Amino acid sequence: MSQEETCKVLEEHVETREEKVTLAAYYRWKENGEQHGCDLDDWLEAEKSVCD
Repeated sequence: MSQEETCKVLEEHVETREEKVTLAAYYRWKENGEQHGCDLDDWLEAEKSVCD
């Protein structure tokens, strides 16, 4: 695999992961009653759940 192809695969993986984290954080926010000021906590927990 060329370096260009490897970069493309990695970029797609990052985009997909970021989309998953975004959705997980959103659903966590909804589940927690749409509390304002907890966005960082929601994001960090979403990252953990996507990485597991």
